[in-house]
Amino acid sequence: MTLTIPALRSLQTVEVVDLFCSFFDTSKIPSNLVFSRARRRHNPDKLAVDCAFLSLQGLAEICAIAQPSKLNNTALLTPIAKAWPMIYPWLAVFYTVYTETFKNDPDSHSMHIAVIGNCILKLTYIDNIRLLMANTPGMFKLVAKLWKEEPSGPPPSKTHMRAGSFALQQLLMEFKTLTPFDEVVEVIGSPKAVIQIGMSRLRIALKEKQPSVDRIKVYVDVLNNLTRGTAHPLRHAILHEGGMALVTKAFLKLSTMDPSTLLVAAVRACFLFLHNLVEAGQGIPWIKQIVEEGFLQAYVNASPLFAQFDDHVQDMAFSFIANIIPRYLVFRHVVSAVGPALDKLDATNVRAKLALSPARYQEAWDTMQELAKERVDARNLGDAMRKELGCCNYCKEPSTRTSLRRCSGCRQVYYCSEKCQVADWKTKGHKTECKLRQEDKKTTPDIDSFYRDDHSFHNNLAILDARNNASRLRKTIARDFPGVSRAELGVRIDYTVFPPTYGAFRLRDHECTEDMHELISEAREARVQTVLDKAINSKGQMTLIESIVTVGELNSLVETLMHCSLWDVSEGDEQPEAAWWQFWR
Repeated sequence: MTLTIPALRSLQTVEVVDLFCSFFDTSKIPSNLVFSRARRRHNPDKLAVDCAFLSLQGLAEICAIAQPSKLNNTALLTPIAKAWPMIYPWLAVFYTVYTETFKNDPDSHSMHIAVIGNCILKLTYIDNIRLLMANTPGMFKLVAKLWKEEPSGPPPSKTHMRAGSFALQQLLMEFKTLTPFDEVVEVIGSPKAVIQIGMSRLRIALKEKQPSVDRIKVYVDVLNNLTRGTAHPLRHAILHEGGMALVTKAFLKLSTMDPSTLLVAAVRACFLFLHNLVEAGQGIPWIKQIVEEGFLQAYVNASPLFAQFDDHVQDMAFSFIANIIPRYLVFRHVVSAVGPALDKLDATNVRAKLALSPARYQEAWDTMQELAKERVDARNLGDAMRKELGCCNYCKEPSTRTSLRRCSGCRQVYYCSEKCQVADWKTKGHKTECKLRQEDKKTTPDIDSFYRDDHSFHNNLAILDARNNASRLRKTIARDFPGVSRAELGVRIDYTVFPPTYGAFRLRDHECTEDMHELISEAREARVQTVLDKAINSKGQMTLIESIVTVGELNSLVETLMHCSLWDVSEGDEQPEAAWWQFWR
């Protein structure tokens, strides 16, 4: 009868549903769930299990029929929801009975596991039943077992689904705590193993000759839902197993397929995953990773679909090029990834594709592309100047880079002679500063320190941006600090927003513990104070620039001490490249 339910409307009745529910009598659950071949024939316990199993399939078909129907199916579905507390214990029975009964018959074992998973999946189609299921203790463990045993290869035909993945994805949507994650990890063995299973399914799906959009979507959804708990080890595991690169590959693959409603949903899933994790941890490696794996090309390819997204996902897609990538173009590693990626794109194709999306995407893309070019030029200029020119940290005299000696402690400052190095060590405080720089690297590598090349690049960038916005800064100072000498002020650039904002602060009134307490470690705080003292004692001969930058889930403070005054250059003058040495520290 269960097989004819979808075809015969006469069987889609409350009476039939009640009949199915009557077979889930928990008092009939056998105490011995292992049925040998001899125990299977004419065994009332085995008959009770088989009847309940067939009834589960019948209820699943009722849910599958009711889910897309616009008719009022409350009468049909209410008995199923009421029976759920009795249905759940039987699910564990089915799993145990059929895994034990067919443990030496892989085909029958797989078939019964697939049927159980498919029934669970169809029950999840109904919102209130899915909520009951998600809040049932042990449910995630059972579904995790089905997911684990799901064959890794493609299903035998396009009409078959990998129900374990689909059911897990459906239930994970309802989570309110970290408990489901813990249950899945307990079954699989470790966060890393969970992620490896999820990624292997997606990787295999992407390698198929004709990849299934539906399965790619579900596999991405599973990975996304498994890593939504910001404090759970699963989130750390997927980042370090290459999840960002893999989902970007999926995004790129999907972006080349023929448009369809299902494709829109799959691309949406990729955006949700990438947006969920792109700024996790430090953020910098993941931005670099997705760009190098083809994110920008996929973005352009998929842009005609954006208008079909709901408003929330449209804003999410927009934020990648209007906010996220621009904020990270203060890091050399990101600039060095974005620049070549943009160069590889066909400008005509980009223009044609983006023209099919809402106008704001084209505008944001143009702004991001222009910014990336500016940052690549800044990187190249800095590299050229740094290879040839530098200045002594003590006497400030310019010199060729090859003639300068570098401090062997912090490895960040240079001297023209041993005499200057000794003098700076003894009289100008580098002894203290050098120790603080080294401690800063040791104690807070993940939050306060960037890669060395990123730090050097940002120093150059901050000085260029301050110089290019000197006129704006003069107006800000005149408005906010009337009568105060510029020699008493530092410059602050906030790169955590785009476009960045510019302001000033009094050097002597500046308190790191109040202004920047949440942005820096104790070691960094002490070093910032040392640099601040240098700026104050220079009496206007140096300008301190403080930058606030986004480093993943946190912000970080970067201090740049110019070896001259920002205000010495006449307003409106262009600074020649040959004078770059005097700006960089």
